[in-house]
Amino acid sequence: MFKTTKGLAKSILKEVVAKHTVSDQGLIQTYVQSHYAELVGDQKPNISLGLFAEKLLALVQQHVARAIQTSAARSGHKPTVIGLPADNGALLTTASQVGTPVAKRIAVVFNSDHARQCQELGFERVVQCQHLGDVNRTQLGIADDEHLVLVMNPKANDPTSMYGRREKTAEQAAAEAAGVVAPALAETLQSKDMARRFIKAAMALKADAIVMVLPMSQVAKRANFRDLKDFWTDYQLDKGAIVSSQVVGTGKTGKPFPVLIGTFVPGSMSFDDMRQFEFEIHRKVGDKLVHNGEFLQLAKAQPLVAALKGTTRAKEPRPHPH
Repeated sequence: MFKTTKGLAKSILKEVVAKHTVSDQGLIQTYVQSHYAELVGDQKPNISLGLFAEKLLALVQQHVARAIQTSAARSGHKPTVIGLPADNGALLTTASQVGTPVAKRIAVVFNSDHARQCQELGFERVVQCQHLGDVNRTQLGIADDEHLVLVMNPKANDPTSMYGRREKTAEQAAAEAAGVVAPALAETLQSKDMARRFIKAAMALKADAIVMVLPMSQVAKRANFRDLKDFWTDYQLDKGAIVSSQVVGTGKTGKPFPVLIGTFVPGSMSFDDMRQFEFEIHRKVGDKLVHNGEFLQLAKAQPLVAALKGTTRAKEPRPHPH
């Protein structure tokens, strides 16, 4: 099932096998993919790291299934699914659980720890890049006619806006260790925001569909939307769901914020189009995320945080006519 380190094997025995009757391999897979960092003593859950609760992974899986089906119907071929960045592999693993065949799963990572984790999760290919400039079909060994679905959790700046500087330092250190010099970001990748740099880099892969988990502010704020103008020339939002950062695993100590799970397909979109888009609101009810007919339109929500306040509360959803 997995290639495991000695420590991970002990953790699985303690945390899973001792607590459950193991009659379903999927049970172990779901647990490990969402708790890997805890099992091996890695960092705490963070939207930038792809460490998610099972309830959110189930919602992402719905979007991934839709994206794979869309690509397959459009091309007539099984798509290759790429995690960018794959981090610990949680989001990418959902591609093997949707019931729709894929050609292969490629985990794109930026450090050796995540490379090892993704190898243990059994992905067909793991590619460790030194910098965002490596994110293109040639460097990743992907044929020009290969159909792709991207599953993305773009790295975000942290609350102190220092993440970018730390990332740059880590990137340079990794490059130097490999005997190469990390080049300056190409003009097409420039952005003060780390998440938008990843989104811009992903455009070079020309995917049939992209599933992303990212802060809602990336699409809800006009300035952020403008910074991604090239992306919106090539892609449009096909389906969008909003949850609280508390559900993702962040927001436990700070102020909760809305998180978007979005499926993007080829097309184009203006900011006015985004303001009219109907986002599903998913609330936490018990162990599940529930969409009970509630939608949000940015054009009718001022301010956004006030309009989405209910998504940060774990309570029974209120019906809303649509």
